[in-house]
Formats: sequence, C-alpha cells, structure tokens
Amino acid sequence: MKKNILTTLLLGCMISLVTRAQEEQAMHPVLDQPAAVGIFTTFEQLKTNSPDSEYKLNIDPAFNMERANLMERAKGVPVITSSGEETGIRPTKMFAYCDGEDVYIAYGTAFYKIEDPGVYSVFTYVSGASNGSYGSASTSSQDYILDMNSGKIYRLNNGIMKKLILSNYPDLLEKFNSDKMKSTMIRWYVTEANKKSKK
Repeated sequence: MKKNILTTLLLGCMISLVTRAQEEQAMHPVLDQPAAVGIFTTFEQLKTNSPDSEYKLNIDPAFNMERANLMERAKGVPVITSSGEETGIRPTKMFAYCDGEDVYIAYGTAFYKIEDPGVYSVFTYVSGASNGSYGSASTSSQDYILDMNSGKIYRLNNGIMKKLILSNYPDLLEKFNSDKMKSTMIRWYVTEANKKSKK
C-alpha cells in the first residue's frame, strides 16, 4: 500500500515537472523560434512573438539603428502603418523591434541589440553626453537584462544574479558565491542559467 502511494506521488511529481517545463516553453515562443520581423509595441507581443499588425517595418537592410546618427534616431524606426502612412516610431512608443536578424530593445531614448537571448536576455546600455562641437564624448556602458518572464529590465550585477537569476539553480549559485572572478564572469553565469532553463 505504502509503495503504491509513493509511486503515485513520484509519478504525480514527474508529470507536474514535465507540464511546468512545457508551460514555461510555451510562454516564450520568441525564444523557441526566430523572432518575427516587425514592431513589438508591448512586452507581451515580444514574448509571444506577435508583432503589432498596425505597423510594417520599413527598414533598409543596410540600416543599423545602433549606429544611426541623431537625426535618424529622432525619427524613430521607419514603418508603414496599416493605412499606408510612412512614419517612424520612437523608443518611448514601443518595446522592441526585429529587423529579421536581431532584436533591438527600446530602452530610454535609444535601441540596444539583444546580444545574448534567453529567459534572461542581455543587452549593453551605453550612456554619455557629447561635449559640444569638438566631437568628443564621455560615455559608459553597463550590461542589463530583460527578464522574459516579467518584461522587467534590470541592471546586471551580483545582487540580481543571486536573487533573480541563480536562485533556481543551486549548483550555479554555489559556484558563483565562491568565484573570485565573478564580476568578469557574470555574463557566463547568465548564459549557463539560460541553458539550464531550456532543460
């Protein structure tokens, strides 16, 4: 009798784990297939890989928003609306876009390419101000992550690694806590956590 109860409980746990893994996979279609070309005005559209049907991307294949000049950025991402109007959408009016090769996250007043896609997708935010007409600039960069479960964006640091990313992976968390090079290896841990999330 006890053996049957134990077997039933174990079977129930296994089914629950498989179901949960399948549900988590289904929650992130954009991670399971190439991102669809288009504009994602909300996080939910990105997560479900369903671009906004109101807009059709109108980008020259050679265009790169990250390298665009200030005037091009001010116009926003070129689109054609469902009524045929050619216009642009600025970062403050959208969540992300895909040009057919890469996904660019809208953050602040600019777009940043997602460099390491996964449940925790990494992009590098660059901040700085130009010093007048001399062309010199003072800039700094910092890695950020987009949490594909919630749509929230976090600055990537040790606290976020422990609390958000590695809390579900005790083996990685233990390794991270004892790693004297953790600050320079931090993106490696994100990649490993993303790999584990697929299993």
